[in-house]
Amino acid sequence: MENNEELMQQPGVDNPLPGKLLRETRTGRNLTLEQVADDLCLTPQQVEAMENDDYADLPGATYVRGYLRNYARLLGLPEERILETAAIPTTVIMSGAGNRKAAMAVENTRNTTVAFLTAVIVAILLGLIYSWWQSRETPGPEPVTSSDTAQSLPESVRGAAAPAAASAAGQSAATQTSAEVASPPAASAAASGDVIPESAPANLPAAAADAGTPQDNAAPAATEPVSVSSADGSNLVLKFSADSWVDIQDASGNTLIRRTVPAGETIAFRGTPPFKVFLGYARGVNVNYRAEDYDVTPHISGAIARFTLQ
Repeated sequence: MENNEELMQQPGVDNPLPGKLLRETRTGRNLTLEQVADDLCLTPQQVEAMENDDYADLPGATYVRGYLRNYARLLGLPEERILETAAIPTTVIMSGAGNRKAAMAVENTRNTTVAFLTAVIVAILLGLIYSWWQSRETPGPEPVTSSDTAQSLPESVRGAAAPAAASAAGQSAATQTSAEVASPPAASAAASGDVIPESAPANLPAAAADAGTPQDNAAPAATEPVSVSSADGSNLVLKFSADSWVDIQDASGNTLIRRTVPAGETIAFRGTPPFKVFLGYARGVNVNYRAEDYDVTPHISGAIARFTLQ
């Protein structure tokens, strides 16, 4: 180390550049450019540039000073003297292999950040689209139980419906073999796509008829399916073994029914297919379409079922 300092203070040499001293010291220790570059975490070209006192292809002045200090420390040379004699540019050079690598590292970091943000935005958009799609499949109203329906009826109708149900149970066999044929007004209503209600039992007291309660809230006695025929064969008969919400629309978008139907009721429809059917409790409804039983099991999801009858 003392010999190196004496070399830098030789007479006749006014502040010599440190590159030559760095090269001579390296070769004197039998070190190659590759070995020094590996120790300093630099490239052989950068080490050679410092030995040539050529800093144009190196990064800015701050980096050059750090490189020279580390190189001097590696060779055992006085660090401050090396820095004092080096003609380090005061401006930052934005060219060369070192800067190209730094620029590439910055660019790679920027690209990674952009890719990450893009992935986050896409994930958020997909989540919003999925939530919107799920919201379109809104289930119908909850089925209304027979007890709730009975409580909503006037007192006079509840009192009258009880004997009617008892008498209907004793006459079920007779009703099965002698179902009444729909009257002309009912037939015209069915042709326009309206619901064809069953005829009321003959022994229902007059108080129930005068109560003025809508048919949607009534609890009629259990009867067998109504037999209806039409020219195009598009008959639809629903028989309810349990309370269920029903919503049916025909090909024109007309709503044929939208209400809760109590257990024991049978309703027949005639309209223009296809029919869009929604059942609130599908397992409690028997569907007969075109004089054949229709299996709703493949369409059941939970308790509800949505399907289209062509």
